[in-house]
Amino acid sequence: MAGYQVFSGNCCQMAIHGNGDAAIDNIIKAFEKAQLKYPVSDPRLILIHAQMTRHDQIKKMKQLGITPSFFPGHTFYWGDQHYSQHMGPIRAENMSPTGWAARNQLRFSVHSDAPVTPVDPIHLLWNSVNRTSMSGRVIGKYQRISVLQALRAMTIDAAWQIFQENNRGSIEVGKFADLVVLSENPLVITNLKNIQILQTVVGGKAIYKRKIF
Repeated sequence: MAGYQVFSGNCCQMAIHGNGDAAIDNIIKAFEKAQLKYPVSDPRLILIHAQMTRHDQIKKMKQLGITPSFFPGHTFYWGDQHYSQHMGPIRAENMSPTGWAARNQLRFSVHSDAPVTPVDPIHLLWNSVNRTSMSGRVIGKYQRISVLQALRAMTIDAAWQIFQENNRGSIEVGKFADLVVLSENPLVITNLKNIQILQTVVGGKAIYKRKIF
């Protein structure tokens, strides 16, 4: 496990890495004890990766105010190896359990863990929705989430996770104008991988525009 601190006002927010379910147990138990001694009403402890989270741990996170940031790329880049060698079929089906989190109304984000894997938001969106490995195997069909849920996990819910939902994460008056213009509507397109970034806007200024020949 490793951790870092994010300061928000007078509150010191923690973000801690935890992959295996035993490590996640330790994080949950330690945080529960800390909350008893030094309670914070809205802690938003971020549990980074949360790869092998069990269903009972999802419920405990919801109870304690812990919010996971999942790494869906596990299913694509290493899913076949996890399925056949490292975890076995049953446990591999439930890695990065975004479906459980969504059904338990546990707010979460998703990330690419760059530079471990490429920074590719469209691929991250596709990973989160499809959970397909490099060989084409679907790993954990019932852990899939909708396109809208994945978009929220990449935008407003990610901003909420670090107490920044009032200035970013959605297109609203008064927020930073950080956005992209896409070639297709991700809510209706069949193949998310076909989406192209046409323009990128940061702080209201266009910093990238795709050349269309």
